[in-house]
Amino acid sequence: VVRQYGGIYSTHIRNEGLGLFESIREAIEIGERAGVPVDVLHLKIADQKFWGRMNEVVALIDEARRRGVNVQANVYPYTRGNNNLSSIIPPWAHEGGTARMLERLHDSAERAKMKRDIRDGLPGWYNHFTAVGGDWSRMLVNGNLSAKNKEFEGMTMDKIIDRKSLGKDIEDLDELFKFLIEEGGSISTIFAHHTEEDMNLALVQPWCSIGSDGSALATDGPLRRGNPHPRNFGTFPRVLGVYVREKELLRVEDAVRKMTSLNATKLGLFDRGLVRPGCAADLALFDPVRVIDRSTYTEPFRYSEGIEYVIVNGQIVLDHGEHTGSRPGRVLRHEVPRK
Repeated sequence: VVRQYGGIYSTHIRNEGLGLFESIREAIEIGERAGVPVDVLHLKIADQKFWGRMNEVVALIDEARRRGVNVQANVYPYTRGNNNLSSIIPPWAHEGGTARMLERLHDSAERAKMKRDIRDGLPGWYNHFTAVGGDWSRMLVNGNLSAKNKEFEGMTMDKIIDRKSLGKDIEDLDELFKFLIEEGGSISTIFAHHTEEDMNLALVQPWCSIGSDGSALATDGPLRRGNPHPRNFGTFPRVLGVYVREKELLRVEDAVRKMTSLNATKLGLFDRGLVRPGCAADLALFDPVRVIDRSTYTEPFRYSEGIEYVIVNGQIVLDHGEHTGSRPGRVLRHEVPRK
């Protein structure tokens, strides 16, 4: 059915850690057997045991492409990803939903079993705890916390555990369990789990586009919440300022293609992403000398600099860096191939 309608298999692969290679092979096989394009979302190596092996990942995708499988990927230009502290809890403990998980977190026998599985791992499970080497300082809490824990927003878990234990002889995992119980089983967290070198190698591949993996947020009002990942505000200016201008990893033409037409054509949006007659007038005008991201992990609510004008569907939305109040955007749907 996906092939019939010219669709795409866009996949958050099963395992970005020690099961990475098997997961990419699985995605390729699905696309190859179904005859549909494959797009691997935010390609990364998210377990330190496999760091430095992005060349093997690239080779795997290149080999499939030589066979005629349309496999592509995208990345965001950061070495930290957003997930949830509850992802540290073993899969079996999630069965039945959040309510059942919270019940298990109150059970001493179940907690003991969870601790063993978290420390030792389980076959096929992408374990965020071991992926970062059990290092709590590589976990930054960025969710909307309850009033009781509001002070911990934007802090790393090592500091939170120290504060919450108050020097008592309490196991770190017990503090994790308690924290999850207090927050209803969900705590948005940024994990520092992949490397700049691996990310850079993926970024320069001609079949790898750039996406933010972010949400629509704002510096004030109802869309300001939590302590979000800086990619929500800074992804594309960061590419232009850091990876084009400062590091010279990409030419500006290649960076723009990766952020526009390469993404649009993947999704079957053939009137977007290019500047040519017949295409929608979606344009961003930036100063290549000044463009840069300003959002950080500790101060995420900061707009970028150096983008002077934004035109959406032919209407000016950003004028000399100021929003005009115009909102001409609309939902875009891919074109179904004609028979």
